Amino acid sequence: MRSWQHDVRVERLLPLESGRTYPVCVGGRRGVPPEDCGGPWAFLELCQRYSVVTIARRLADLLEEGVIEEHREELMELRRWLVIDRFDRRAVNRELDQVRGDRIRDLAAS
Repeated sequence: MRSWQHDVRVERLLPLESGRTYPVCVGGRRGVPPEDCGGPWAFLELCQRYSVVTIARRLADLLEEGVIEEHREELMELRRWLVIDRFDRRAVNRELDQVRGDRIRDLAAS
């Protein structure tokens, strides 16, 4: 299985601000694919399978049948695909904080 490739574009360099930790993400586009999606091509197929129109139709069916409670897991999966393209800058910065903390601990231990 091939690895994911990510493009990072540096648009401009900003002056350092005292009291701020680095690196920091100031913006981005699109969320990350699920870990268990099967790779890039499988992810694209899943995106087509879970299009907004398909999800809306399935939700309408569930509402019409009145079986929402019985399909809670499916609803959670549908919700996940509705927000799959959402970019969460705060989550990225939390991850950067975690990595930075891990590196500092590793340096202190050596």
